Amino acid sequence: MKAKHTKAELKSLIIELSILHAQARLVVKRRRGELNHEYERYFAIHGEVEPGFRGIKPHDERYAGVVAFTDEAYGRLCDAKQQRANVKRKLDVAVRRLMLLTGASFAVPGFEPSRPVPPRPARIRLVPRVNALGRTLQ
Repeated sequence: MKAKHTKAELKSLIIELSILHAQARLVVKRRRGELNHEYERYFAIHGEVEPGFRGIKPHDERYAGVVAFTDEAYGRLCDAKQQRANVKRKLDVAVRRLMLLTGASFAVPGFEPSRPVPPRPARIRLVPRVNALGRTLQ
C-alpha cells in the first residue's frame, strides 16, 4: 500500500480486502475438508491407529504412515491459513488507517479494562541451600 490514501481509496481497498478475506476463509475451509477426506481414506484402507481417538499425533511413530500420506494436503492447508492471515492483517491495517483518517475512536463500547493483579510477595526460603560439600550457598 502507498503511504497516503484518500478516504475513498481506503474504503474501496477495505471492500476488496474484505472480499479476499472471505475467499481466503472459504479456501481454508475447503482445504481442511480435503485433509479430513485424506485422513478418512487412509484410515479406511489401513485401519485406525488408536480406535476411539480423534486426532493425529504427528510425533508418534505409529502415525508416520498417515502423516506421510496426508503431507501434501496438510501443506496446502497451512499455505491457505498463511494466505488468510496475510489478507486479514492487510484488512486490519487498512481499517486502522481509515479510522485514523476519519478521526474515529479506537475506544470499544462496553469494554472496561481489568484492574492489574497486584504482585505477590516473594517466597522466603527457610531451609538453607547447600552444595555437594555441605557448604551453605546463602
